[in-house]
Amino acid sequence: MANMFENLSSSEWLLYISEWQHNNQGISNIRVTTKVSVHSLLSESADLQARGAAIIHNLACKEVKTVVCISVWLFV
Repeated sequence: MANMFENLSSSEWLLYISEWQHNNQGISNIRVTTKVSVHSLLSESADLQARGAAIIHNLACKEVKTVVCISVWLFV
């Protein structure tokens, strides 16, 4: 997932904010991307922590919307 930020089209897909319903909850690509990065950071695996940090770094470099900041804050 961290490598998907290498290309513009794939990074835009990861950051797509349009929501759909799943199990009566609103979900979007950006929410999934954020959850994956936060859960990776909180993992006991050093490899997953490094990958989660890379995704968070890429999100920060893209200057994504406020929803990511709020999601990261809620999970941490």
